[in-house]
Amino acid sequence: MVQIMESDSHERVKMLVLLCAEEDDATRKAAAGGLAMLTSKSEKISKKIRDSVSALNFDTRCYYRKVKALLPRTER
Repeated sequence: MVQIMESDSHERVKMLVLLCAEEDDATRKAAAGGLAMLTSKSEKISKKIRDSVSALNFDTRCYYRKVKALLPRTER
């Protein structure tokens, strides 16, 4: 997984960052745990996380709610 996340674009990292703002407590904890495990294995992934948070540059909780509201009910 570390190799995939290191070589992949920032999209998967951004998704994990966004999931950290999810209302569901279990989802938040899982995403945060995943990010924590990845950062402990790779400085490159740590940089991707920092870049992703900077690129988002807004309150992720607010953004995620807006995106979720735009999705069809079957995808929520």
